[in-house]
Amino acid sequence: MEILYVMRKNGSVCDGILKSEDGREFPIHRLIMVTCSPYFEALYNSPINIQRRTEIIIPNISADMLDKIIDFAYMPSNFHQTVNFQNVFQLIKVANKFLISKLVDICCIFLIDHINDQNCILIWKCAKQYNYQDMEAKALKYLMINFTNILKERRYLEISLDEIITILKKEELNVKHEEFVWEGILIWIDHDPDNRSKYINQLMRCVRFGLINPEYFIAKVKNNKYVKFEDRNCRRIIIEAIRCLFDLKIGHGSKSKLQLQKPRLPREVLFVIGGWDGDIPINLMESYDIKTDSWILLSINDSTGPRAYHRCAVMDNYIYIIGGYDGVDFFNTCRCFDILTSEWREIAPMYSHRCYVSVATVGRHIYALGGFNGRVRLRSAERYNCDTNQWTMIASMNNERSDASATELSGSVYIVGGFNGNEFLSSAEFYNPDTNQWTNISSMKTRRCGVCCINYNGYLYVFGGFNGISRLCSGEVYNPYTQKWYILEDMSTARSNFAVVVLEDLIFVMGGFNGITTVSSVECYDVKKEQWIQAKEMHMNRSALDACVVKDIPNIENYIPPRNESFIGKKSNLHFSDFSQEYF
Repeated sequence: MEILYVMRKNGSVCDGILKSEDGREFPIHRLIMVTCSPYFEALYNSPINIQRRTEIIIPNISADMLDKIIDFAYMPSNFHQTVNFQNVFQLIKVANKFLISKLVDICCIFLIDHINDQNCILIWKCAKQYNYQDMEAKALKYLMINFTNILKERRYLEISLDEIITILKKEELNVKHEEFVWEGILIWIDHDPDNRSKYINQLMRCVRFGLINPEYFIAKVKNNKYVKFEDRNCRRIIIEAIRCLFDLKIGHGSKSKLQLQKPRLPREVLFVIGGWDGDIPINLMESYDIKTDSWILLSINDSTGPRAYHRCAVMDNYIYIIGGYDGVDFFNTCRCFDILTSEWREIAPMYSHRCYVSVATVGRHIYALGGFNGRVRLRSAERYNCDTNQWTMIASMNNERSDASATELSGSVYIVGGFNGNEFLSSAEFYNPDTNQWTNISSMKTRRCGVCCINYNGYLYVFGGFNGISRLCSGEVYNPYTQKWYILEDMSTARSNFAVVVLEDLIFVMGGFNGITTVSSVECYDVKKEQWIQAKEMHMNRSALDACVVKDIPNIENYIPPRNESFIGKKSNLHFSDFSQEYF
């Protein structure tokens, strides 16, 4: 093909000429064009061309695009380097015209790989126009996930009525507040109020008014200039919403109430696994739905038995369980839970037995650090490759650490606190995967064993633990730019050996030991407001547990409460305090 490509450029041994409408000529080998596209196959086999015309004019295509189509016919494997945002939409148009499915695939892959807030609506519209269902689904998914950011984009203002209704009705629409849906409607109408305000009734049907703040509803919805109470349809929607918000039992059907109060699907699901309930190790799993602020017990527990003082990591649609202890054995074994099939399987064991282990994920690797093997506290560390199912030893830490906590931060692995067998630690250090080296950072203000740490927006947040005297409710944050620690607001509950995750921009802590008993309480920290909020407690007391968050689960219905009559009114109040208009 390379030889033929060069021959075409030189006009050598060519048996045909394609012309653009402006008269530019392109010598070609007809056989190459016929094998590239059904369009050219039909063109050259048409009865019109019984005399085998050497020159054929291709209508409605520029010389530049015709040149690129011919280049693709000769060198398809290299063509992806030619695609860019200046030509991709025109290439899709002509590829669709000439029925070149492989070129369509290249363009679609390019668009999805480069999708962002500014172009996702354009990509979605393009996919709908040409009925490219896979690209349409992926572009719409991106739009659902990033809806509150896309509200600011110019292309959002230009979508049609049918398109905005399609978006706003989706169960998967990712909004922390249903108020964002209403604001999205107002933004769209304000762009062309003379022509769009008449659609207010249809658009109001997309809002789940039963989930918004009643004060916001009265001030921003009922009294909005576009809402005409004298209009029968508008009035009916307002009355239905008021009945839901203020729980009025005046002749309304459960169907309309369910629709107004039906929580949307969460994008992220929180899982907790194992731990201790009092003096008993457990293997029970629970999942948490932030949209309803509720937990459900899952009947898919690990059949190998209970596990505590382990750690979890998430990769793709898998939850990895690393190390731990069951009251008898200190584990080097590791397990993997498949979210899609709800099945457990064994993976390669670690080199060392590790209870009180610390775990972090960087790229496609899971790091297991320190811990207790039943005899001594460890400073050794190892790394698991999720693609090869292999563990590899890496450089040991500067300190023995068990019951510490680790997280990824800026591509490195940070670990804080713990117990070295003699003293409770306030020290911290980080590992650079590129250099295979550990480096100490400034120590925390407090000694912490049974501590939890997590990366939030590039800062290292540390909570709770045991200082050798009492369980702690205090927290601190490390700024890697200033290399200093700063004090945080206290949790409402002192706890050690608990779990921490980031879920929808809130830092959740759950379970643990308060110095007297294991607890089931859950609270979350709003970093922007610097305050703790109580969340629904778990079904059982757990300490020595771990938790993780999995995003974009295809079979999410298996892990969240059903959206039916039993959940009318069970909305989450985690986001409703002080809904800010500053965003808009």
